[in-house]
Amino acid sequence: FDDIYETVQRAVLVAREELTPPHTYDVAWELITPEQFKEVASQWLSGPGRLDLAFDTESFGPHEQPRQKDDTWVMFEMSDGTTNIAVSALGTGWQSTLKELLRDENIHWWMHNMAYDLQVLMSNGFTIPPLSRCHDTMAYALGLTERMERTGLKAQARAHLNAPYYEQELKEPCALHGNRHSWKKAPPCDCIWQGLAKYGCFDAYNTWHLSRILPRLVER
Repeated sequence: FDDIYETVQRAVLVAREELTPPHTYDVAWELITPEQFKEVASQWLSGPGRLDLAFDTESFGPHEQPRQKDDTWVMFEMSDGTTNIAVSALGTGWQSTLKELLRDENIHWWMHNMAYDLQVLMSNGFTIPPLSRCHDTMAYALGLTERMERTGLKAQARAHLNAPYYEQELKEPCALHGNRHSWKKAPPCDCIWQGLAKYGCFDAYNTWHLSRILPRLVER
């Protein structure tokens, strides 16, 4: 009943033009080099006024549950709603660019389950932005429902953005090598790297677009 009720609620809001109808789901994404990351960041930093960026991290570790101090950070993804990029966190050359973005007072950061991503940053030696510039779409989701299975990023993205079950791709073996993604080890081949980058960019894209929707629903 809850699922039907929430769907009817959204339909009414769309019909009243109080909520934008879910758009066709088409996400352009790219796994980029540190040099390309610097170019994208330069464009973001040169813009006037406030900029909202979504941020997500990918890690692997030996434990069943994430432990930021023990896990290895392998990738991060960012989105401004249109540009969706992934950067490997295993190499060098990207750290100073990310630090510059984190310091910029015009940038507001959006994350889903913000506590995890901020702990990843701190565990890897980064100074996090003031919490006044950090926002959590999962906290907004909790303002709409107490059903924990409905507050996850995938559930919220499916409900409000027409998102497909894009996480399914990570569960399938890659066509070239037969490798599978594992949350306990680094991606074993380029196919899995690309799959993880796509998955993370979709997460960042969804987080950014939910940041345009959920606060208004919570206010209402």
